[in-house]
Amino acid sequence: MIEDVAKAIDAFPRLTRKPAILLVILADAQGRIVTRGSILDVFDDLFRTTGDDGMLNTTLKHLRKALRGSGVSVETVSGVGLRLNAPPGWVKPWAAPAAKTAATDGHWPGRLQGD
Repeated sequence: MIEDVAKAIDAFPRLTRKPAILLVILADAQGRIVTRGSILDVFDDLFRTTGDDGMLNTTLKHLRKALRGSGVSVETVSGVGLRLNAPPGWVKPWAAPAAKTAATDGHWPGRLQGD
């Protein structure tokens, strides 16, 4: 997961560590809803602390801000959890060997299959 987080930060330069971890968790779910409890469990394991809704809400706010204009967004499914929404054909930047990024070519992070 750590390598994926580093690649996510490279692809989305405005991401910091916790929002990048949240992005990896949601993207790895491949469009499925991830419960807040599951997300908090991962954060608890990684940081050896007890996460809470306030921390998750702040992390989510920072992730949404970093994703603005990228075509990728996080949907809150009320009472259930969170889901990553991405354009059709979007490939996770950390899964694409030569992902185009805003830092390298001025285009949005991630890549479409066939690019």
